[in-house]
This record gives sequence, structure tokens and C-alpha cells, in this order.
Amino acid sequence: MLSLISCGKSNEVKTSANKEQNSSSDNSVKNDVQQDKDSEDSQVTSATPKDPQTTPKPLEDKNVEVLKQENIDIDGDKKTEKIEILKIKQDSEGSGENREYEGKLRITDDNGTEDLTFIKKQAGLAGVYSNIEYNDLDGDGVLDIFIEIPEVGSSFTMSYFFIYNPKTKSSYKFVEDNQYINLRNLADSFSFDYVGSGTLEIASSRFGYKGRLNISDGRQDTSEEMFLGYNRSWVEPVPIEMGADSRLMLVRTHEGKTEIKIPMCIFGLATADIIGEVDAYYTVDNSFKPVLKRLEIIDYGKDNKLNIIGNIKVN
Repeated sequence: MLSLISCGKSNEVKTSANKEQNSSSDNSVKNDVQQDKDSEDSQVTSATPKDPQTTPKPLEDKNVEVLKQENIDIDGDKKTEKIEILKIKQDSEGSGENREYEGKLRITDDNGTEDLTFIKKQAGLAGVYSNIEYNDLDGDGVLDIFIEIPEVGSSFTMSYFFIYNPKTKSSYKFVEDNQYINLRNLADSFSFDYVGSGTLEIASSRFGYKGRLNISDGRQDTSEEMFLGYNRSWVEPVPIEMGADSRLMLVRTHEGKTEIKIPMCIFGLATADIIGEVDAYYTVDNSFKPVLKRLEIIDYGKDNKLNIIGNIKVN
């Protein structure tokens, strides 16, 4: 009997802290992601300033940890605002990795203090925050805040995000699929067909695209029977971190605009067999919602180099 996992060409992927490798042929790692307990995590939220007399928790509170603190002029008025990322231990049962925490953004200026919760989750191995950046995402002249939220599946490190506009008090949180970023529908629009000679065709009728992936390099088993198994390849609908340039990140276009890059793996015979990726690029519109602008299709197969085999303009 053909062993699907042993036939695939393995690509090194950044793993969780326990360093265990998962070679399961399950067709989705998303079920391994810890469920976010915040009922608003998949919704677009609107944040409003709160009474500074009732909002801030004293930093002497043993349940509050300051993860990040810096002074940034985000609105261009020549005055800096104090930006803090707080991790707040919730009053609930559990300890260690099972303890629930709240990730909170705190902005302090001459007018007072504003607190916004950007995530509530079990700490796990990932924590509540991994990166913060400041960039004008919607072109209104004010620096918006981009917070990266780490998550860990059984084998993969992945990230979600929270963005906030201090001028309009608008925010957007991407933790699960929703109406604006529906990665599952996007991933399911691609199909695969082995066409012979170690070549796999990837196609999307939704975007009118066809391309070819090289799946023959470096394989011991090059039988047609093995290659036919690649007809079951799939695009994984979560933003998995695969390397320094293949991760959730902000990128700058040649026109000077900022895009949010969301990479998705193309798995072959198993989750240990990464044969490419589909990178989705989003911009933020005037209503502070992400809009899909373009896709890049990347082939991992030839000489272990990343080769762009498709550029799809969406909007």
C-alpha cells in the first residue's frame, strides 16, 4: 500500500515551542487552532473612548503585565501618545497554558486614556501578542495600529491581526473567517489536476486562472501512481508562517500603498508536503474594512526555490 506521507517532499516549517512535527494527512490544520472565546472575534467592531476614571486598571495589579510600551505621534500633531500592549489575567479557573488572558491596547494622550480589547484567549504556547506596527492603512493621513496575534496549531505557527484607526475610532479584528476575509471560500476556489511529467495544474474558475506546479524535483518515488495522489492537493485557509517572507505581514507596493499579506500553504500528499503557496493581498478601504486586491501563486518545486507562477488582479 502506498504511504502518502513518506512519498511527499518535506519543507521545513516553523513549529510550535514543543518542536513536535505533525505528519498527519488531515486536510485541515484549522481544527487544531484553539477557539477564541471572545464572542466578537469574527466581527467588525467600533471602539469608542471610555471614561479614564473607570477604564484603566492600575499597573500595580498583579494580573496586569505590560508587554510593550512606546511613545508615537500617531495623529501628526507633534505630540506623542503613549502606546501600551497589556496582558491581563482573567478571573477564571485554570492555570498555565489553560489560563485565559485578555490582550488590551491602551492609548494615553493629553485628553485621557483609551482602552481597547483586541483578543481574549487561552495563553497556550503563543501568548496574546507578537508584533505591533504603525502605518496609514486607509490613506487618511493618520497612522493606524496593526497588532499581530499569534496562534499555534498542532504543527504550525500562524497569526491573525487587529487594526485600529485612532482618528475614526474604527477597528477590525481578523481571528476567524468572516464576510470581509473569507479564506475558506478563497482557498476552495482552487482545484488541482496532475497532467503528467511531474507537473500539477492549479486552476481557479473564479479568477480565470491556470498555472503549473513542479512536483517532481527531489522525490525518490516518481511513479505515476504517486503523482496521481496530488489531485487531492489543497490550499489551507489559515495564515501559516512558513518563513521570514512567507508570513502575515504589512508590505509596501511600488505605488506607496500598504497591503496586508496573508499567505496560505498549498499542501500536496500531506501537511508535511508543502508544494507552494497562495498569497492574498488586502488593502483597507475608507470604511476601514479589508478588500482583496490581488493574489500571487508561488511554486516551491523547482530547485527548492520560490517561483511566482501567477499574478491575479482582483480589484
